[in-house]
Amino acid sequence: MLKQPKSVSTKKLVLIVMLFLFVGVEIAQGEELFSYSSIMHELRNLWKEGREDITYLLIEDTPLFLDHRELTGEIRKIVEDREYPFYLRKSALSFLSRQMEGKERGEYLISLFQREPSAAIRVEIIRLLGETDDWIPFLFSVLQEGNSGNKKEEVIIQWEALRALAHWKVRESLPFFFRLVEKEDFPPELKEEADELFSFYDFSVSPYLFAMINSENSFFRETALFALWQRGDKNIISYARKMSNDQDKRVSTLSQAILWGEGEIPHLVLQGEDLDSRLIRVLAQYERGVNLLIEVGEKDPMLEEQIFESLGKIEDIAFTSLLKEKLKERGWKPLSLLRFLPREKRVEIIFSLLASSGEELYLQEEEIPPLSKEDLRSNLYLIRETLLSGSEGAQLFILRKLPILGEEALPLLEIGMKEASVALQREVVKALEEIEAPATIYFLERLAFSSYEEIKIRARLALAKKYLSQGYSW
Repeated sequence: MLKQPKSVSTKKLVLIVMLFLFVGVEIAQGEELFSYSSIMHELRNLWKEGREDITYLLIEDTPLFLDHRELTGEIRKIVEDREYPFYLRKSALSFLSRQMEGKERGEYLISLFQREPSAAIRVEIIRLLGETDDWIPFLFSVLQEGNSGNKKEEVIIQWEALRALAHWKVRESLPFFFRLVEKEDFPPELKEEADELFSFYDFSVSPYLFAMINSENSFFRETALFALWQRGDKNIISYARKMSNDQDKRVSTLSQAILWGEGEIPHLVLQGEDLDSRLIRVLAQYERGVNLLIEVGEKDPMLEEQIFESLGKIEDIAFTSLLKEKLKERGWKPLSLLRFLPREKRVEIIFSLLASSGEELYLQEEEIPPLSKEDLRSNLYLIRETLLSGSEGAQLFILRKLPILGEEALPLLEIGMKEASVALQREVVKALEEIEAPATIYFLERLAFSSYEEIKIRARLALAKKYLSQGYSW
């Protein structure tokens, strides 16, 4: 009986030692899991699984865990395998293009173009080749092709080649523009891009514009008139007068709008069916033009949406007091028009909309004027409340703004991590990756055990990049 306590003590000691050893192993394993080499090994294994969803996540970061020979071979397989979905092949193609250089890059892309049946992939190839002026002869050859069985796809591919040539201001490509537009199967939606294409050529197209003014094709006449107006041509008033009674209603209405805006005629009769992007852009440059658009829109809610959507896309407009009042009435939508307000006012509006229009803020984020570090610091209470109890759209919007705060953002990001959806955790990972602070590793390690597989992979990728930036090498 006297030995029992000793036996119990011994057993306790053994248990303590075993527990210590077990915990020690677990700690060691945990440390090993987040070492650079172990993460790389894990990512390589994930890549080898070949699942589309995982491959898509990894593809942009393959240099982290594949050497150059593996990289080229594996990515090419994805690009050239037509069984893969378009989004995955596009991502792989973009990545492969960035890895290749000079002649090798161009020759590979051209070779792929010639044997690729997918019009969408061929368009992507042309966009990539158009990033430099090294392949202008090939782009011309695309314009001259006419072998496709699908005429609409053929036109779309040729239009993309024409856009690339216009970007490099290759004036000799302009005749192809006229040939394409005059085709019976030319897609109407591409006509909306004609103005953008002409803007690439700059003033080198002037002789063509003067010829187009007298064209029998009404689309050419309208395009030329609008382009000359955009360029502030000194003879625009005389052209507009000449074309104010054009047999085509779109041409005559556009001419009259230019004359009215410049005070050359006293009245402009405008019907809802007359409105298009060109007419709205002309009227938007004049105070009375903007006010007229608002008056027309008030008669038809659908028409008003069209008008305001177009106004939101125009770089510069006459921002009248009537427009400001109407915008306020509409809940400040489209949010892109906030850029015309003073900074203090628009910041106030953005934060006031967080509770009621978080989804709109998130969806239109690229159109909203940027928030500065000071803007965020002065609204920390609202940011915290939004992350705690706001809508997911509002939370996503805020999370994307936080990296500008640097290390100061970490306590706020921690709030965003708690019981968050996969979309929220995704934005947290992106923010942590962007912020340069040692403490971000701690947060990423936590997210590496997320219940969402996507987040686990993204967090591990982010950790690998952090280690790499610290001087680690594979």
